[in-house]
Amino acid sequence: VQTCALPIFQHLDAASYTSGSTWNALVGGNATLYASPTKGTSGQNSYMTFAAASKQYATIPNLGGLSNWTIEAWYYLNGSMASTITALVTSYAGTGDTQPINFCLGQGRATTNYNIAAGYWNSTYSWNNAAGFMPSTGTWYQSVGTYDGSTITQYTNGISINSLSVVCISSDMIPRPR
Repeated sequence: VQTCALPIFQHLDAASYTSGSTWNALVGGNATLYASPTKGTSGQNSYMTFAAASKQYATIPNLGGLSNWTIEAWYYLNGSMASTITALVTSYAGTGDTQPINFCLGQGRATTNYNIAAGYWNSTYSWNNAAGFMPSTGTWYQSVGTYDGSTITQYTNGISINSLSVVCISSDMIPRPR
């Protein structure tokens, strides 16, 4: 068995957040919080709450163009995702809805599909993503998206749920994390 330890470029944990607009990273640059998301606890576990209606989000320093990536998010859905475009973790190249996205773990193909999916926008503004899944409300999920240079694979709660073969061109790799 051959194993490989991949470097971690960014690691945020809700337990490391204390107060204010800075969320201290365990690895990588600190995140800046906008519109005052809140920290909650459940037993010994901590979590951050981002309210869509309040346009709450966090940004991190630029990770640079990534030709391979793995992104992970733990999340809890407390309401319907219908008619709402949701990004759990995304990296984009500019402002506006037509900018290339380096990677995304969030909804794919809205408004026809509100599933959580892993993928990216390419330089011709075409969404390339694995099919995704529709989470249920009231449940914690771990979603992971990977891209190895030829295949996007999505895992939910440790199980590979789908994949898509796609080649990303270098001009797609101009990220600005958000």
